[in-house]
Amino acid sequence: MVLAMFVDAGQAQLLSDLASAGLNITPTILEPEECPPFSNPPTSEFAKGIYEAQSNRVAGIDDQRIQLRTAFIQSNSWQPVDLLDEELKLAYYLQSRQARDVARARASGFRYKRIHPGEAECAAVAINRGWELWTDDGGIVGLVRALYPDCQVVRTCALLVRAVQRGLIPCADAAHLYNTVFRVQLGLRTSVSLRCDGEQATCR
Repeated sequence: MVLAMFVDAGQAQLLSDLASAGLNITPTILEPEECPPFSNPPTSEFAKGIYEAQSNRVAGIDDQRIQLRTAFIQSNSWQPVDLLDEELKLAYYLQSRQARDVARARASGFRYKRIHPGEAECAAVAINRGWELWTDDGGIVGLVRALYPDCQVVRTCALLVRAVQRGLIPCADAAHLYNTVFRVQLGLRTSVSLRCDGEQATCR
């Protein structure tokens, strides 16, 4: 999840700066009414990370995650998105076997991976409203590219390249953030690396 990566790395402000129109977040990713600390498991994916950190506390690591995520929830850096009826239907469709079969028929190289409800919601909103879809989830990336090629999918490395181009972060810092913090420390599964040629950033 792009949001979790940036927030857990202490880079929520960088992500917010990249979203010139504001960070729009769907309820399955982050439900505004779910505020930590939690006595019962929350429903939204972002809040579940806090609950898990509370329950399986590792001194230092989980304390920091709780602090960073709680600060983000309480900040003005994001705004909740209320899904329209057609977006709810589209999110349901994206998780269906029918969508999977159509994707296979349209793209010979398509490989199905499980679509999580939060990713389906985000994709449905992006498709319906003409927004960019910021995600590194391989399942939804492949499905959207097969079914809705006009929807612009932007992955984490590309977001950091954009940040370098806008002067929001030096290339060397962006490379460290992606290659070391996101990939190694936070477990982002990818074979892509961010490389620098001076202040020219590329994803390879």
